[in-house]
Amino acid sequence: AAFYNYVHYRRRYAELGSDSAGELAWANESVSAFERCTARFGAEDCALRFESLTRENEETFYHADQLIKGLYALFLPHWRREFAHLLPLRSEEYFASPRAVLGRVLPFLGLPLPASEREWGPLLDGPRVL
Repeated sequence: AAFYNYVHYRRRYAELGSDSAGELAWANESVSAFERCTARFGAEDCALRFESLTRENEETFYHADQLIKGLYALFLPHWRREFAHLLPLRSEEYFASPRAVLGRVLPFLGLPLPASEREWGPLLDGPRVL
């Protein structure tokens, strides 16, 4: 999605002639750079400090940022240390069972659960987007 939402990615790979070819080139460049980094420094160091580890990483187009943003498992222990009040959620669970997930989210936020089906309606009937 980032390739299509952020114009700088498409501009960088425009010479390839198609968006799909450009997206593939960008993904391959990011993955290759991250794999080279992990071979030297390990996944956690690369996820947390990619562009500061080597000049090559710093020069990688947008520092493999979109790839690294998806490595939640590596960031979660750090987030838990920094934020005492954290509720990790999986979007798959929300889309499969929104009421059950909202039943955890609302109390976590200090909000009451809906008392009736009528009150649940606006929460469950609204659009769900990725």
